[in-house]
Amino acid sequence: MKNNQITYLLGAGASFNHHLPSSANFASKIQEIITVLITNFMLPKNSPLKASIHKIFEGDSKILNDLPLAPAEKNFIVRSAWLVNQSKQHASVDTFAKKLYLINKDDDLSVLKAVVSSFFMLAQSIATVDTRYDTFWATILSKWDNHIALPLNIKIISWNYDNQIELSFSKYLFPAPMDFSEVYDVLQSLPLDKFKSPAKDFDYNIFGIFGLNGIASAHFDGEENKIVRLFDLFKDEKIPFSKRKASQVVDYFDKYLRSPANYRPLIDFAWENSSVSEANREIAFKIAENTDILVIIGYSFPNFNRPIDKMLLNKMTKLKKIYIQDISDNILKEIQGRCHALLGRKITTELKPDKHQFYIPNEFDVVY
Repeated sequence: MKNNQITYLLGAGASFNHHLPSSANFASKIQEIITVLITNFMLPKNSPLKASIHKIFEGDSKILNDLPLAPAEKNFIVRSAWLVNQSKQHASVDTFAKKLYLINKDDDLSVLKAVVSSFFMLAQSIATVDTRYDTFWATILSKWDNHIALPLNIKIISWNYDNQIELSFSKYLFPAPMDFSEVYDVLQSLPLDKFKSPAKDFDYNIFGIFGLNGIASAHFDGEENKIVRLFDLFKDEKIPFSKRKASQVVDYFDKYLRSPANYRPLIDFAWENSSVSEANREIAFKIAENTDILVIIGYSFPNFNRPIDKMLLNKMTKLKKIYIQDISDNILKEIQGRCHALLGRKITTELKPDKHQFYIPNEFDVVY
């Protein structure tokens, strides 16, 4: 009997905690983190300017000029404030990103990606990992020959930028990983240096994780010809949010601006017409083709993702059942309606209003 191939489709609700943003509060979260950054690490302890930081996000150029910031720090603050203000004028930061793409504002889109990537690095330095991931790993992992074993028949497709999945899994590796790239290798979580042609090199017969929009907190270093994961810079840092971490993030953001050809954030939106995004879609569609059971967590099928979502769901020709889970119980039926409309047919669907742990379907038959 063939084992069920289970695919998890994750949205922002799968990484919900008080520091990581949802689409609704993205701008306010950036403002919150940047305010902490300036107040704690960029200004003297008793500076009277601390009371006026909020004015930066109201377009007050005078306060920016008064701040005793290094050029790289000022550039980071200016670009962050720009994204905060633009996000407030649009439905979400993703909507603003797609607008920039559609009107050929490529330089602005690159800055947006750099700010988002840097922001998630800072935010995840403060945030604790959502405990639901810990429960998820404890449930599905096993141990063979004193090594962690991942179920072969689970794949995760995520619309999120964050690294919560990988951060939580790293606590299960023993001995502790030498660097964060090792975590990605074990999980087959893209992107990976060893995959020169991701769509061909991805092994669909084992566990794997794939981000439709790429990932934050990492970039491709053209000079070294490798992926640099910013968490590796902090592996010996004991303080969750330190001046050293803040300085490293600001330094890399400065490199993004000064040398975009050599320092490229690894955020590539699924709707972009690029070779990277095309390869990403190919992987997602191949995973979809093999899917028997779909578990949707914290994802509401927003309008601007619908073309990709429709193609993704329509590739699921073997689909037997859908489970939908969200932290907000009252929108579960709405998500179900959107999902069935995009799918073009009705599939047996169960709604799971559980905020405390990720749903493990009854059809999960362990294959290690």
